Amino acid sequence: GVDFLSISSETPAIPTTVERTTTVLNEQMGVDVTDHVVIAATPEQAGLTGIDPTAKGVVSDGKPYLFTDNIQEGNELGVFLHEVGTHVGMRNYLGSGNYNWTIKKIKQFANLKDGSPEAQIAKTALRRVREAKKLIPDTPQQHSDHELIAYFVEEAVYRGINPAQESRQTTKLGLVFRRLFNGALRILKAM
Repeated sequence: GVDFLSISSETPAIPTTVERTTTVLNEQMGVDVTDHVVIAATPEQAGLTGIDPTAKGVVSDGKPYLFTDNIQEGNELGVFLHEVGTHVGMRNYLGSGNYNWTIKKIKQFANLKDGSPEAQIAKTALRRVREAKKLIPDTPQQHSDHELIAYFVEEAVYRGINPAQESRQTTKLGLVFRRLFNGALRILKAM
């Protein structure tokens, strides 16, 4: 069954391709992601039925799928980290301490009034969580926290931040991405 589903709010202006997504993710993660993730143009091409045709990705029976027809070119890593990192079990691989630290840090960034990149990214991610809660008011807090991390990653990537490179920096964003990136790599290696 479907564990999690990410819907695309708008049709991508320039959808990515299976080939591009595979190349980008393999380079960013430093491992062959196709050993762990199914990358297909559409849910039907991945052999899945009954999936919303606008889905960017889904985790079904514990296996992540990405659908490139619904992913904007350039957003491959953000969507990938969203699906794999957040939905497959980032809390398990980060550990509760790192997971809670990350949520708290993103919320602290959102309260900054300095116009910094981390403040802008966190504010947008928090707004997206609030908008999602309006659509599904009884969303559990744990799911909202997962989504906050996911949207934070996506928004950073949309703004041209490379989480892999940033995770090697000693900046505020670098510290967050180091924990997230290491967690995502552990997840991939465990799959």
